[in-house]
Amino acid sequence: MQELMDKPLICKRSVQVYFFYFITLTYWFSLYVYSPYFSPYVESLGASHSLTGLILGSYGLTAVFFRLPFGIISDRLQRRKIFVALGMILSGISCLGFWLTSTPVTALLFRAVAGISASAWVVFAVQFAGYFERDKAANAMSTLNAFCSLGQMTATFSGG
Repeated sequence: MQELMDKPLICKRSVQVYFFYFITLTYWFSLYVYSPYFSPYVESLGASHSLTGLILGSYGLTAVFFRLPFGIISDRLQRRKIFVALGMILSGISCLGFWLTSTPVTALLFRAVAGISASAWVVFAVQFAGYFERDKAANAMSTLNAFCSLGQMTATFSGG
């Protein structure tokens, strides 16, 4: 009986997991909330169609270039939370930058920052998988990806 009383109702690990779900949802929300109107917005700043395409594509380009280094560095340092925090901070900076931007060049800069932020997702996934036993990791990652998609879907709906 004493053993049951000493055991907390919610273990520290489950609090971390639920917090991580929330972080994942808000992270992807912040990267997608402006997507439905971003292209017309950039064109309203005076960007040509070609420049608008470059600005939109800079997200993917920077994500490709930064994803592997983020993963390698976080593995070598064995410190992933700093990269998770960096991803969140960069996402906030990109959103704030879009809100304040008034030129296509600054839109390009902040879209590239959003891509760098998205590069941290690989570290998010590795950090989260570490919360679970190996045999439960696949189920946990499925749930994490559901929160990722929920954040994207909610953001796109809200932004539209």
